[in-house]
Amino acid sequence: MSLNSLPRLLATSALYLVGLGSICLPASAAIRDRILAPAARTGKVAIPNSVHPRVNQATDMGPAPAETRLHGMSIRFNMTDGQQTTLDQLLADQQDSSSPRYHQWLTPVQYAAQFGLSSADIAKVSAWLTSQGFTVTAVANGGTFISFDGTVTQAQAAFATDIHSLSLKGETHFANVSNVSVPGAFSGVVAAITGLHNFRLQPRVHSTVVSPNFTSSVSGNHYITPGDLYTIYDVNPLLNSGINGAGQTIAVVGQVNINLADIAAFRSASGLSTNVPTTVHAFGFDPGSPTCTSCTTGPSQGDLTESSIDVEWSGAMAPAASIIFVNGQYVLPNVITYAVDNNLAPIITASYGLCEAGWGTTELLAMNAVFKQANAQGQTILAASADQGATDCDSGPSAMEGLAVDFPGSSPYVTSMGGTMFNDGTVTGATNYWSGSNGTTGGSAISYIPETVWNDADHSQYGGGGGGASAFFTKPAWQVGTPADASRDVPDISLTASPGHDSLLFCVNVATGVSCGNGYRRSATDNTLDAEGGTSFDSQIFGGLLALIEQKTGSRIGNANPTIYALANNPAYYTPGQTILNNTNLVFNDVTSGNNAMLCTTGSPSCGNGGTAGYNAVNGYDLATGWGSVNVANLANDWNLVKPLGSGTLGSNMSVTTVSATPAAVAVGATVTLRATVTGSAGTPTGTVQFLANNVALGSAVPLPSSGVATYSLVTTCSALGQQVIAAAYSGDVNYQGSKGPVLTAGGATQTANGSAQTAPVEVVITSTTCPDFTISTATPTVTVAAGGSIPSVTITATPTNNFTGSVVFSSAVTSTSGYTPTITFSPASVAITSSAAVTTSLQLSGIIADLRLPVAPGQVDAGTMLARQSTGKTPWYAAGSGVTIASLLLLVLPRKRRLGGLLVMALAIALVGGITGCGSSSQVVVLPPAAKSNPYVGTYTVTVIGTYTNTNSQVTQHSTVVTYAIN
Repeated sequence: MSLNSLPRLLATSALYLVGLGSICLPASAAIRDRILAPAARTGKVAIPNSVHPRVNQATDMGPAPAETRLHGMSIRFNMTDGQQTTLDQLLADQQDSSSPRYHQWLTPVQYAAQFGLSSADIAKVSAWLTSQGFTVTAVANGGTFISFDGTVTQAQAAFATDIHSLSLKGETHFANVSNVSVPGAFSGVVAAITGLHNFRLQPRVHSTVVSPNFTSSVSGNHYITPGDLYTIYDVNPLLNSGINGAGQTIAVVGQVNINLADIAAFRSASGLSTNVPTTVHAFGFDPGSPTCTSCTTGPSQGDLTESSIDVEWSGAMAPAASIIFVNGQYVLPNVITYAVDNNLAPIITASYGLCEAGWGTTELLAMNAVFKQANAQGQTILAASADQGATDCDSGPSAMEGLAVDFPGSSPYVTSMGGTMFNDGTVTGATNYWSGSNGTTGGSAISYIPETVWNDADHSQYGGGGGGASAFFTKPAWQVGTPADASRDVPDISLTASPGHDSLLFCVNVATGVSCGNGYRRSATDNTLDAEGGTSFDSQIFGGLLALIEQKTGSRIGNANPTIYALANNPAYYTPGQTILNNTNLVFNDVTSGNNAMLCTTGSPSCGNGGTAGYNAVNGYDLATGWGSVNVANLANDWNLVKPLGSGTLGSNMSVTTVSATPAAVAVGATVTLRATVTGSAGTPTGTVQFLANNVALGSAVPLPSSGVATYSLVTTCSALGQQVIAAAYSGDVNYQGSKGPVLTAGGATQTANGSAQTAPVEVVITSTTCPDFTISTATPTVTVAAGGSIPSVTITATPTNNFTGSVVFSSAVTSTSGYTPTITFSPASVAITSSAAVTTSLQLSGIIADLRLPVAPGQVDAGTMLARQSTGKTPWYAAGSGVTIASLLLLVLPRKRRLGGLLVMALAIALVGGITGCGSSSQVVVLPPAAKSNPYVGTYTVTVIGTYTNTNSQVTQHSTVVTYAIN
């Protein structure tokens, strides 16, 4: 499809006509001109924080080649305070069922008439760009940006910056290494310049090769088809009643050309009708074209796998919906901007993202403005919460950057999708939730399955469902029932995402005969399956499910969060601690077990005494799974039965909040002075400041004095021992957006309003020798098991000090030299300390075999033999959630940054004695031949036992001990 034909397509499509329905809009004055002087007659004004954070982590290779072509640059425009206030009110009215503007969505042209830059000013900026030698390629329909192409030389001269070649993690990039500037006449009008770097987002890939049965008769493992989710999440009642997505459209964004044969193969294997997606190239840019000279870090196999999964699973959940695959140079910001500015679809799904600290501030704000426009047009944006647990800026094996969440999921105008794992009582063997055979479409689930938090720590890998409190966005008005952290909390809801238990099937590379050549199997002679996990599945799955809801309700949804939170805060639709198994009227299945805590390096931000950083699932909303998963039929039936919760009205100017704490180390009983300084460029900010310690509110919000400096006296107590990470959230006012500080950037620095660095994070360490506490210990720190012996249990003792009482919950983290992951159980799983006496639990290590004198049968798989090697290095440059492509049994080389989840099993009758490992992380199951003589489980297993106590104020205390098992 050409760029020129797109408006004609939209003008004649039923989808576009939905957005053109009668709209009750108040009369508004013509947009006034804001550029009042010729650009050539004014000096330059810098845009603070316009250097990408990765620049400081890269090796500078010197100036970029002068004539390098930069495609897809854009100049993004700010709104005036009045426009921002009007837009916020419109967004609130569009979600207010009592307002005459309820669901009266705008078209991009209507948006431009109220919230864009004036046509005269756009002409002035276009003329200036042309005068600088640039080629203007597009002017936004919404009046919010201009796209242009040019050379490095032209960009450096026009924006008074230096663009260098950089080397980062073995890849070559280019980026501006100093802040960009624009003509003084554009001051207050230009928000950002994008396209001056090529740090592409990359997909997370969790790869696995699995056995040929979807309910495996050998290992007992289960692999998910669309039919399984129809059953588990109760989609069938809608499909059976004709609610199948007909007449609905979903736009899936990516940055690679997909293979339509893969999509067709997946739909055929899933028992779905043929439904060919439409491909649209954003701004006419084809990532597969030979002219893609600027794709220096070009599309990877991971991109192809990601986009194939995205199109397959969004379409599978709404089998009759139209799928538009929108691709281009950079999925963010180019592609998703195009999908919004051209109003391509009511639902936009994204699987790419980056931890908030990895974004430049100006780019993050520019994208947030795009999402806001999307909501005004009735478009719902769905994004993955990411796959690094609560430490999104790290990728293991041990977190060092502290707690972090993923953007765009952290935007208040985006629905963030977290990850769960089915908790069916066992990893192997038949259960009450699975059939022993597969149905005609491959499904074997027979009911809803209880869920726990997805966390790959169970498989000695680094990864799990993303979640936590935003370090950038303050809490939206609709986010009711969440922690008192003054922050936008994520995720909003969650669905299954585990790559190991249970991974989801997909098809990719069918043209080369690699995948789904015979149903889900690779070919008639190769019975292996391709499966994966990750929260990117969830953003796509829920995108399809929302298409069913839009078909049933007959309307676009816009921002889905106000309705999701209204349902969750209504006892008729949500009961904390309950699932659909014990209340058939529920909309949400509350997930109350597990956590998204990752291993962390002692002394790093938010690293607890037990060596982990993250959040537990609890009754009600939590920062591991949000409100839990959904019952789709009930969600669709009840969607219009609640009034969506409201949204606030704030100004358009950016505020910056910085924080200090004095002193930084104190004993219990001392006072620490916390100070928050709020700055901005449009006068003195007003409003309130909420101080936080470890994302828990300290007292009430305090008014911001005219000096812009708010203070709080923190009196330290026994309930807050250890490391306290201090933050402050500014409420915002009619002139300023709210802000939370300190705003971390990748590498641990924060940025102030003028672009200078502030030491981060702000921490207070509180110590005491008199507070109630406990210790964790064992009298058996080392266990040696000879060949033929049994593995004994170990006693773990929790000892109170200073009259401590409370419940201590046990968990563990395991590393091994053999690569096999044992199962760790505690009996009991928690102990109650009620007196000065110590209490004990029994630690049992199982799932590995010290005695292999009795051989297994040919082709039989030993239980618990998953190999999991952790990837190394901090590489937050991944797409937000995804999946997996599977390395073939012929050891095709895997991309370097994949993590393998699930089980690697030889699908044929051939037995493997040795392991199969791809580049980076991998996992495998050994299939032992008859009369096996060697023991592959020989090695050292280091078990970190963690005892956790949570007080009534949600403060967590953790202590640990280590038990080492030597299997000879």
